Amino acid sequence: CFICGIERFVFDQLSQGGNGFEDHITNEHNMWKYLFFYVYLKEREYDDYSGGESYVFNKTLELVRDPITHEIVRDETGKEVKVARSQIDLLWFPQRDAMVLKSKRSSVDKVLTDKLQQLQYTSGALTQQLTSKVDKVLRSYFK
Repeated sequence: CFICGIERFVFDQLSQGGNGFEDHITNEHNMWKYLFFYVYLKEREYDDYSGGESYVFNKTLELVRDPITHEIVRDETGKEVKVARSQIDLLWFPQRDAMVLKSKRSSVDKVLTDKLQQLQYTSGALTQQLTSKVDKVLRSYFK
Protein backbone atom coordinates (compact mmCIF):
# COMPACT_ATOMS: atom_id res chain seq x y z
CA CYS A 1 0.00 0.00 0.00
CA PHE A 2 1.35 3.40 -0.98
CA ILE A 3 0.02 4.99 2.21
CA CYS A 4 0.73 2.48 5.01
CA GLY A 5 3.43 0.36 3.35
CA ILE A 6 1.84 -3.02 4.15
CA GLU A 7 2.37 -5.64 1.46
CA ARG A 8 -0.45 -6.89 -0.78
CA PHE A 9 -0.28 -10.49 0.41
CA VAL A 10 -1.09 -9.52 4.01
CA PHE A 11 -4.46 -8.09 2.98
CA ASP A 12 -5.19 -10.88 0.50
CA GLN A 13 -4.47 -13.58 3.11
CA LEU A 14 -6.81 -12.03 5.67
CA SER A 15 -9.68 -11.25 3.31
CA GLN A 16 -12.72 -13.43 2.86
CA GLY A 17 -13.00 -13.03 -0.92
CA GLY A 18 -9.33 -12.86 -1.78
CA ASN A 19 -9.35 -9.22 -2.89
CA GLY A 20 -8.45 -7.63 0.43
CA PHE A 21 -5.72 -5.43 -1.00
CA GLU A 22 -8.01 -3.94 -3.64
CA ASP A 23 -10.66 -3.26 -0.97
CA HIS A 24 -8.01 -1.67 1.26
CA ILE A 25 -6.61 0.71 -1.37
CA THR A 26 -10.10 1.58 -2.58
CA ASN A 27 -11.81 2.15 0.78
CA GLU A 28 -9.17 2.86 3.44
CA HIS A 29 -5.98 4.16 1.85
CA ASN A 30 -6.97 5.49 -1.54
CA MET A 31 -3.88 7.48 -2.55
CA TRP A 32 -5.94 9.76 -4.81
CA LYS A 33 -8.11 10.79 -1.86
CA TYR A 34 -4.98 11.65 0.11
CA LEU A 35 -3.68 13.69 -2.83
CA PHE A 36 -7.07 15.39 -3.25
CA PHE A 37 -7.13 16.29 0.44
CA TYR A 38 -3.62 17.73 0.24
CA VAL A 39 -4.52 19.85 -2.82
CA TYR A 40 -7.75 20.88 -1.08
CA LEU A 41 -5.72 22.11 1.89
CA LYS A 42 -3.29 24.00 -0.34
CA GLU A 43 -6.15 25.78 -2.16
CA ARG A 44 -8.23 26.61 0.91
CA GLU A 45 -7.65 29.67 3.10
CA TYR A 46 -5.79 28.78 6.30
CA ASP A 47 -8.30 30.72 8.42
CA ASP A 48 -11.12 28.50 7.12
CA TYR A 49 -9.48 25.22 8.23
CA SER A 50 -11.16 22.98 10.76
CA GLY A 51 -9.09 21.61 13.65
CA GLY A 52 -8.24 18.40 11.80
CA GLU A 53 -7.40 20.22 8.59
CA SER A 54 -5.06 22.65 10.32
CA TYR A 55 -3.36 19.77 12.15
CA VAL A 56 -2.67 17.84 8.94
CA PHE A 57 -1.59 20.99 7.10
CA ASN A 58 0.82 21.97 9.86
CA LYS A 59 2.28 18.47 10.00
CA THR A 60 2.86 18.30 6.25
CA LEU A 61 4.23 21.85 6.22
CA GLU A 62 6.59 20.88 9.03
CA LEU A 63 7.89 17.98 6.95
CA VAL A 64 8.62 20.22 3.99
CA ARG A 65 9.99 23.38 5.60
CA ASP A 66 11.42 22.48 8.97
CA PRO A 67 15.23 22.20 8.92
CA ILE A 68 14.98 19.56 11.63
CA THR A 69 13.21 17.18 9.24
CA HIS A 70 15.49 17.71 6.21
CA GLU A 71 19.14 18.18 5.52
CA ILE A 72 21.18 19.18 2.51
CA VAL A 73 23.67 16.54 1.36
CA ARG A 74 25.79 16.06 -1.70
CA ASP A 75 25.01 13.12 -3.94
CA GLU A 76 27.61 11.08 -5.83
CA THR A 77 27.81 13.73 -8.60
CA GLY A 78 28.47 16.52 -6.11
CA LYS A 79 25.02 18.13 -6.43
CA GLU A 80 23.31 19.41 -3.29
CA VAL A 81 20.13 17.44 -2.57
CA LYS A 82 17.50 17.96 0.13
CA VAL A 83 16.75 14.64 1.87
CA ALA A 84 14.60 13.67 4.82
CA ARG A 85 16.33 12.87 8.07
CA SER A 86 15.78 9.44 9.57
CA GLN A 87 14.30 10.68 12.89
CA ILE A 88 11.05 12.36 11.77
CA ASP A 89 7.80 12.41 13.75
CA LEU A 90 5.38 10.52 11.50
CA LEU A 91 3.24 8.99 14.23
CA TRP A 92 0.27 10.99 12.96
CA PHE A 93 0.47 9.24 9.57
CA PRO A 94 -0.91 5.67 9.16
CA GLN A 95 2.33 3.72 8.79
CA ARG A 96 2.20 -0.09 8.78
CA ASP A 97 -1.39 0.02 10.05
CA ALA A 98 -4.83 -0.42 8.58
CA MET A 99 -8.30 -0.51 10.11
CA VAL A 100 -9.22 -3.77 8.39
CA LEU A 101 -6.15 -5.45 9.88
CA LYS A 102 -7.05 -4.32 13.41
CA SER A 103 -10.40 -6.10 13.31
CA LYS A 104 -8.91 -9.16 11.62
CA ARG A 105 -5.99 -9.13 14.05
CA SER A 106 -8.30 -9.33 17.06
CA SER A 107 -10.21 -12.29 15.58
CA VAL A 108 -6.95 -14.02 14.62
CA ASP A 109 -5.60 -13.36 18.13
CA LYS A 110 -8.74 -14.95 19.61
CA VAL A 111 -8.32 -18.07 17.45
CA LEU A 112 -4.63 -18.32 18.36
CA THR A 113 -5.39 -17.85 22.07
CA ASP A 114 -8.03 -20.58 21.94
CA LYS A 115 -5.63 -22.95 20.18
CA LEU A 116 -2.90 -22.19 22.71
CA GLN A 117 -5.24 -22.93 25.62
CA GLN A 118 -6.31 -26.19 23.98
CA LEU A 119 -2.65 -27.12 23.44
CA GLN A 120 -1.82 -26.35 27.07
CA TYR A 121 -4.74 -28.49 28.26
CA THR A 122 -3.73 -31.37 25.97
CA SER A 123 -0.06 -31.20 26.98
CA GLY A 124 -1.07 -31.15 30.67
CA ALA A 125 -3.24 -34.24 30.18
CA LEU A 126 -0.44 -36.02 28.29
CA THR A 127 2.04 -35.10 31.01
CA GLN A 128 -0.25 -36.61 33.66
CA GLN A 129 -0.69 -39.80 31.63
CA LEU A 130 3.06 -40.10 31.07
CA THR A 131 3.81 -39.48 34.75
CA SER A 132 1.25 -42.12 35.74
CA LYS A 133 2.74 -44.70 33.36
CA VAL A 134 6.31 -43.95 34.50
CA ASP A 135 5.22 -44.34 38.14
CA LYS A 136 3.53 -47.65 37.29
CA VAL A 137 6.65 -48.96 35.51
CA LEU A 138 8.93 -47.84 38.32
CA ARG A 139 6.71 -49.47 40.97
CA SER A 140 6.62 -52.76 39.08
CA TYR A 141 10.37 -52.66 38.45
CA PHE A 142 11.38 -51.98 42.07
CA LYS A 143 8.96 -54.47 43.70
